[in-house]
Amino acid sequence: MTAYVWEEMRIPITYESNRQQAEEIVLKAVQRHTLKLTEQLSRESRDELRRRYFIGNDEELNPRVFLRMTGNWLELGIRFIAPDHGIHALKDAITRDILERFDAADIIIASATYSIVSVPRLRVSADDSLNRAA
Repeated sequence: MTAYVWEEMRIPITYESNRQQAEEIVLKAVQRHTLKLTEQLSRESRDELRRRYFIGNDEELNPRVFLRMTGNWLELGIRFIAPDHGIHALKDAITRDILERFDAADIIIASATYSIVSVPRLRVSADDSLNRAA
């Protein structure tokens, strides 16, 4: 029996981005890359997932997007089932798919950006007492 885990990805987008379209892109990308896996879950695996994660029915095993507002961006958290091995490759494939579709839809990935508006004046002086102590 293959072991499965809940996996999650968080994708920050700007508040100006089309959040409905972003959510649809993220959900469809995850579904494309996990559909066969979800369909192939044995009854035993489903029962174990329900027991371990307190899931009420099979519908809750499907990928789902959760939105969270932050002070800087809107975060799309996608939760899905993944095999306990190969998660990095799976998340890489999902990420590449999402980025390609975000680019086509002009959805912007958000990041923290800082602007330096002024730099304090810096004075450097040579102090011979430091050299003599050595």
